[in-house]
Amino acid sequence: MNFQLHLKAVWRVCALSFSHDARRLRSSTKSLIELMEKRVKILREGGFSSSYFKPLTQSPKAELFFGRGCFKAVGIDGSEATEERLEMLLFYVCAAAYSCTFEVADGLKVDVSEATREDALTVSSCIPLWMEDVVEVNPYSAYAYSDVEFKRSIESIPNSLMMLAELHLALKALDSSEVRVVILDRLLSGTYSPSARDLRRLLLKGASALEQVDTPHGKLSLLDLRLASRLGDGSFKVPTRGVHGAYALVKLLIEAKRRGEGGIPPSEVKDKLSVGEDAAQSFIKLLVKINEAHGNQLLEESEHVFSVREEVLGYWDRVSYALNWFFHHLFEQEKEHPLMINEQWLTTLDLNAMAALSMVKLVVEARRRRVLLIGIAKDTNATDFLRSVIPILEFSKGRDYRQLLPPLRSDRAFLTILSAAKCDELPTPWRTIEYDYCYSTMHPFSAEEFPEANAIAARRVVFPEQLFIKGYFQLRSSSLDSSVRSPVFVYDRPFYPEFDEDHVSPVFCLEGWRKKMKMWRIEVFTEADDRSLLGDVVLALLSQSDNPAVIEELGHNHLLFLADKYVKALSKQARRMLKGVADLDLVAVARKYKAFFAARRFRDLRSEAEYIRERAGGV
Repeated sequence: MNFQLHLKAVWRVCALSFSHDARRLRSSTKSLIELMEKRVKILREGGFSSSYFKPLTQSPKAELFFGRGCFKAVGIDGSEATEERLEMLLFYVCAAAYSCTFEVADGLKVDVSEATREDALTVSSCIPLWMEDVVEVNPYSAYAYSDVEFKRSIESIPNSLMMLAELHLALKALDSSEVRVVILDRLLSGTYSPSARDLRRLLLKGASALEQVDTPHGKLSLLDLRLASRLGDGSFKVPTRGVHGAYALVKLLIEAKRRGEGGIPPSEVKDKLSVGEDAAQSFIKLLVKINEAHGNQLLEESEHVFSVREEVLGYWDRVSYALNWFFHHLFEQEKEHPLMINEQWLTTLDLNAMAALSMVKLVVEARRRRVLLIGIAKDTNATDFLRSVIPILEFSKGRDYRQLLPPLRSDRAFLTILSAAKCDELPTPWRTIEYDYCYSTMHPFSAEEFPEANAIAARRVVFPEQLFIKGYFQLRSSSLDSSVRSPVFVYDRPFYPEFDEDHVSPVFCLEGWRKKMKMWRIEVFTEADDRSLLGDVVLALLSQSDNPAVIEELGHNHLLFLADKYVKALSKQARRMLKGVADLDLVAVARKYKAFFAARRFRDLRSEAEYIRERAGGV
């Protein structure tokens, strides 16, 4: 009884406090609303160039890319769940795909009304891990300075596994000749860039469980991972600048070796790569450094010429085989723990490195098979369209970009407000101009000592150009009020040389650090006056692929919506299953060793007690 009176007194005090907080909140909210109204007014009255937007005015000539016929589009999404019992983590990851047909004749027609789940494109896995072994899988957890940081290090494990599950299905989808469009619920560039960073960290570490993988073409090596991430199967454009130049030289040496030619003398490097003497020497220096880092596995011993070893030529075959073996090891085999290879732990660096290589293979296969690969992000805080693309393009035309930019930082917020404010000028569906993802690693720049430069690397090095192409889109508006619109989303896709090379133009950018900066000519994709065919194909396809009758997918994508609902249902069921396994097996062990409270977190026990009390009518 005293406990009940105490809680009621606490609620009375809280009510008084909430009343004071509510008044302060209304005052602060009013100030923010006034600030937003000022920003909207600036956008409405501003003269923002419509050249940065491409409304869909007619059906694009999709047959130039797909050919004529009836094809299949696939949407892939994943989910994950984690349970903790008796100091054991139980991870569940899954991914699934839904498909629909589309027809390419005189135009592009998509039918999502008969979307079906692809049974062959479903994967799931349950993976246990002792809490003590988290540091083995994610070494950075050893340096976690708080429970929050440690929890994040745990969450990174199922997130990496879920990402791999989605990429695995995407690669399987490409094996079907019917599939000509693959849509992922994640950005390609946003997946590759951080994964490639972890691959570089793995290379610096100099050791990996992945080196235990045997292939018919020899044992996988870290050198293979390095070359595959930079060169792909050899079809990637490798920039002849900065840190990328050494890999351009490696590509040159591999091509010469495959043609049966001798090596390349150091004196001919600058002519072969069309660079200056200083650049050639820096590339050679880095090439020798890479060779030494991998125990001289890259170059043949010679004082007069550079030539790669014969076994280097099989790097892509080894990586491709290793990817298939790796996915089987994670999601199908039952003999060994999925996160161990020959009793050696796979780390998050290993998992993310394979994710980066999976993305590379996806791009390679999509180009080779002419499959349109699209990544879509629902929520993004990206700023590159406002921060880099518009300023650099305006500056290259001799205009003052600072007067053009709005008082907003978020691309999505800017485009959402601008679209509503200028609804008469921007009919839906529309997209922004497509631009090279490497813009996101540049800033506008001008200086007297570099009069030709119009950009500078944001972090010393610019991302490789002609790899990923990015843009924003908005699909629908209300028939009653055209300013009421669906959300703005972002998409990206690979660079397809046959269709995109006509949109390549130079940006003169500085790379390096302080006094060692050097200006390079970077050949980037930028859609200008001539419309991008694939950009229009993407917009036409997406504009017919949502379901306006369902508010959650208005202006988004029906296939991704269905896949998302399905994997979330699987994940929800998996949580019950994981709890059941824990209660049947682990709690029995806890009772045996008198360690019941080790099997359950105190916070979980307290939450359940509070829930039972509320259901019973208490406070």
